[in-house]
Amino acid sequence: MRWSSRLLVLLAVAGVIGAPLLTLHAIATHLAGAGENGLPHELRDAAVIALFMFFGASLVPLAHLPRLGLAWARQANVLRTLRRESEPRTTGDGIAFWLFASPGVQFFTAGVVRPRIYASVGSLERLEPSAFRAAILHEREHQRGHHVGWRLALAALEAAFWPVAPIRRAVAAVALECEFAADRAALAAGAERRHLFEAVVAAAGSSSPSVSASLTGTGTLQRLEALASSTEPGNPSKLPLVWLVAGLAALPLAAHGLLWFGLVCL
Repeated sequence: MRWSSRLLVLLAVAGVIGAPLLTLHAIATHLAGAGENGLPHELRDAAVIALFMFFGASLVPLAHLPRLGLAWARQANVLRTLRRESEPRTTGDGIAFWLFASPGVQFFTAGVVRPRIYASVGSLERLEPSAFRAAILHEREHQRGHHVGWRLALAALEAAFWPVAPIRRAVAAVALECEFAADRAALAAGAERRHLFEAVVAAAGSSSPSVSASLTGTGTLQRLEALASSTEPGNPSKLPLVWLVAGLAALPLAAHGLLWFGLVCL
């Protein structure tokens, strides 16, 4: 991931969390100044109503996050079970991974603090060694770059702003950056394009935990085209994320502006 993409993701996540808290601070400041008996009367005041509307708008992105959190908790339980049942292995060039029983071709990296690479028994049996190694090298970049944490942040943004198509596309573009970065790292480490292509094709359609960064997590077709042509597509615009950060920052600023300009009492 580019540093600019990382910064935008961090600012957007901070905005989703911080906008309600900072807007609530403006409300708390107003209530402290209004006194115990001021609120019922003041709820007929347009500026005070606007203050509460800003707070309500700041809460909207959080609506879908509890459901996403429950899904992640279930996936974390599955991963704990998988970890207990997996066998630690090491490739010939010293890359550690965990082998788990599954007939399909699956590769993914899981764990935010201490990410681990997982590969299925079916991958070891069905892929030639060079293709298996190429997939492991791809996952090693996910591990080194802590892409699992970034992908979780992107999933949270996607869920929070699901109705807004430009933001969904920008989030998908950043997720694809992770995959292209992992592909480039695998090729730089010695994997051949045809072997990585073979591994991606074999793993296409396989399911992986949502709390992971997998070999075919996103943009599979674009990546296959890039591997076949040796040319990556142009960098999609992430301007919607810039507007998102600006919009999230505007809510608490507008709420506090009502206080600073004396439209509601301090």
